[in-house]
Amino acid sequence: MSVDLSIKITTPIHLRRLLPDVARILADLLGVKTVPTLTLDVLQGGRRLHAETDELRDRSSHFFLVSIRGERETVGLQTDGEHLNIVMAAMRTPLEYGLGAAVAIAVAREFAGRIQDDGQFFFPSVEATSEEMFNEIRVQSEIPPHSLREAAAELRLRGNYE
Repeated sequence: MSVDLSIKITTPIHLRRLLPDVARILADLLGVKTVPTLTLDVLQGGRRLHAETDELRDRSSHFFLVSIRGERETVGLQTDGEHLNIVMAAMRTPLEYGLGAAVAIAVAREFAGRIQDDGQFFFPSVEATSEEMFNEIRVQSEIPPHSLREAAAELRLRGNYE
């Protein structure tokens, strides 16, 4: 079963431009000093390929994959032209959910939109602002983690991800 988030968008999104913000938000969510490097690929014909384009504009757009370099977690991004949908289904780990949340927060900030979480996996209501989501799930620990994975285990997620 996947965990999905969506954000209403008003214009096409150029994903490469957003990746540095997503990486900083992920580091802030996890309470780590090192900002991870993110990669962008597309899923075509069941194969992961380098993303030649980075624009999400309508249903004809690619199914994009955002990953953390050196980690196996990946989230999928697609659009119906009105909403960006973030799909988290492959690894079902706290780090994957942290990455998906960071993407949602970055996009919601960009579009001054609300994040929709129909399964209430991240927050107690169906919708939240980017700041409400950030504050709801961020790591509260004062002990610095040794890795992204260790930090992500401390995210305050409402759903069962195992």
